[in-house]
Amino acid sequence: MTLTRLRSQAIVLLLGLSTGCGKGVNEDLAKSTSALTNPALNFTVTIQTPHLVSPQTVTLGSADSLLIGGATKILRPGTLPSVISNLGANGVDAEPAAVLGEVHSTSTVTLKDRVHATGKVFAPKVIPGNSVLIDGGVDTATAQTPATVTTWTVTYPATAAPNVTLSVNQTDSRAAGRYGSVVLYTGAKLTLTTGVYYLDSLDLEPSSKLMLNQDAGPVLIYVRNSPTLRGSIATTSGSPPDPLLGYLGTAEAIVEMPFTGTIVAPSAKLTLRSVSGGYTGAFFGKSIEVGPNTSVTFHAPHVILTTQPPGSPDTCSAAIQPDPSLTGNAREVQYQKDIIRFCTGIGISACEQTIRARMNVDFVIAAASIYASRISTGTYIAVLRDRESKIRAFRKNPTLACDVAAHDGDGDFVPDSTDACKNTPPLTPVTDNGCTRTSVPPGPDITQVQQVMTQIGVNTDPRCANAPEPAVPSPLGAFRFPSDPSQGKAIWITRDSGVTDCPLYYQVEVQLTDGSGARPLTFLASEDTTLPWISAPQGAVQFSIHASDTGNRGAWASYAVFTNTFRVRAFNFAGQRSAWSDYFNFLNVDCVAGQACQDQ
Repeated sequence: MTLTRLRSQAIVLLLGLSTGCGKGVNEDLAKSTSALTNPALNFTVTIQTPHLVSPQTVTLGSADSLLIGGATKILRPGTLPSVISNLGANGVDAEPAAVLGEVHSTSTVTLKDRVHATGKVFAPKVIPGNSVLIDGGVDTATAQTPATVTTWTVTYPATAAPNVTLSVNQTDSRAAGRYGSVVLYTGAKLTLTTGVYYLDSLDLEPSSKLMLNQDAGPVLIYVRNSPTLRGSIATTSGSPPDPLLGYLGTAEAIVEMPFTGTIVAPSAKLTLRSVSGGYTGAFFGKSIEVGPNTSVTFHAPHVILTTQPPGSPDTCSAAIQPDPSLTGNAREVQYQKDIIRFCTGIGISACEQTIRARMNVDFVIAAASIYASRISTGTYIAVLRDRESKIRAFRKNPTLACDVAAHDGDGDFVPDSTDACKNTPPLTPVTDNGCTRTSVPPGPDITQVQQVMTQIGVNTDPRCANAPEPAVPSPLGAFRFPSDPSQGKAIWITRDSGVTDCPLYYQVEVQLTDGSGARPLTFLASEDTTLPWISAPQGAVQFSIHASDTGNRGAWASYAVFTNTFRVRAFNFAGQRSAWSDYFNFLNVDCVAGQACQDQ
């Protein structure tokens, strides 16, 4: 299933880290020379990551050597390990007590005492010190080359390049374009907007700040000469910054401030000094050194996607990584926003990005719900009509879009200030005042729709590009709570052990004692739940069904029938299916909670 994405219009590529404090250039003099035209300049930026490893998954990527300071942690939120790589001849060196994730290297990896690698180490040779832990083991056979190469051209336009110098505590703003030296002294604040900035040099002194107005897309800042980075970068909206800081020179680039975003220094050593608060993002250099006792936390460098030549939105979308620091609906909405921001949306406001992302999630959930018999086909049609009519209204009224983006507690796309029914359930079509629209259009028979869907493939979700084929699950039982039919029934199936972001489903065929034959129904793996009256065994997913559910779920949940048998198979959004399990027959059909169910 392909998810809608928006291409962000610009990125922040900050190029340049100068090591001297510098006096800057008097702004009056800069104005007097600003009419001069500077010739166009072309630079090629190249990032290399290991074979079949996307730069969108790499925290630190080096082309020569990689040094991790003692007790420094290279982290990735979520369950997967961080990824660091070096494709040069001078190896990876982790000082004592460093914490790494997955390591890729074309040369020797040296792990000093007490280093902990939470993933696998891919290298021709590994030299471990005392008490080194490598959770994933060592792989000396998998080739790391030919490299995955990402490249683009940076062209400084032929135009005037005025200098910008802000004195102590001075505030100013500049539009995207070409500039000479940019110097911010202590307490100075310079606001940049969506677009590309081409700088000769950049000097951020302590307590100075670059403010990014990135609502309409990322800010890209390129710097030709070695920059000084001792200030900070933030956004006008308060959201995390996502700039691309690109340094095009060859002298060492030193970062001495907390940084969130992406830094690319393809021809220079990139040094991340020990700073309070650490670093968040992705960092690429000819060589990389990270100071001791600091942290580098991965955040996907989606901004790089905006530097690539226009192509298929699906290609860009496939590179977007879900945010591992989020879970549930928040993660899905952010995933959609990233697709819109970096792939398919040009010049769309931040408010409309948020609205579109939430609607895209609704469309996905609605499709899954109809397949799993949680909503009727008529409700599905009504939801689509409702969301489509609202997005048309938001395009005409940006103020309303921002009001909904910020103040819509129940997710019905009606602002709280005019919502007369503030607790509308999810996927409910509503009127303009936020109350349930009672008229639902007729739809086709849901059983027929489900039967057709079992005969067709599923378009690949971008998160499923490398997903493994699901294992054959096993049916473990169906249970009822005898004294209270309103509790419904609990269904147990073995949990797929694969670790992947690819959405997984369990397709079931159940035969009931009413003689109706095999009834198909589907559960999304994320429907796994806990129940107060029964506990699923370890390694099982537990689904809850009720007689009030639509379609075959409600039929199975009814206390008027029992379960003869059922079988199950798993499939994912890569279109991969497991084989069917064997049928499971119960000695005590729909066993009472707490009693044993046995195979016949």
